[in-house]
Amino acid sequence: MKDQLPEDRRAHIRIVDRILFSFKFMDKKEYEALVEKVLSGAEQPFEEYSMQWGLPKIDAPLRKLREKDEALAKVLDTIDTKLNLILNLLNLRLRKDTPTQEVTVDISAAGLSFHYPERIEEGQILQMDIGLLPEQYFFRCFGEVVRNQKDDDEGYKIGVKFIWITEQDRERLIEHIFQQQVLQLRLRREVRDNKECS
Repeated sequence: MKDQLPEDRRAHIRIVDRILFSFKFMDKKEYEALVEKVLSGAEQPFEEYSMQWGLPKIDAPLRKLREKDEALAKVLDTIDTKLNLILNLLNLRLRKDTPTQEVTVDISAAGLSFHYPERIEEGQILQMDIGLLPEQYFFRCFGEVVRNQKDDDEGYKIGVKFIWITEQDRERLIEHIFQQQVLQLRLRREVRDNKECS
């Protein structure tokens, strides 16, 4: 069960994933000024995404139900997924400036890396808008560039450490990563089983 993993281990489990992604550069003074404004209650940097419906997940009740009635649990899980998708799509229409470009990233709850055509200096602060797919869950967070490795494709692999992400968004990201891992493991098993059968 994922909740039994130590917090630091959960945060560093990493997958390659396709997300909606955009970012803007911030200098350190701008970032520090934003932190001060938030601490004083004068600003809310996550305002664009605060309309998002934070519905409680039904994972724990579903696990108990699966022990008694697997078919009913599958139906309820499907309905819950569809309702969350509909609500998030409705929410998306209410928001402006959500990222629309799909980008392949290496992501964990501690940070991410992505390909970029230019070098970004270590220490650079990024304001990042992220949309998890397919659930269309959007959030804003802030990160610091910790690595800029030359890539084979005439660009750079930029490594970013999250320095400010809300606890709710971090938990949703961890949940998303675990779900994607399960899907990838199932697919690998099916591919392996199909090879053994042929």
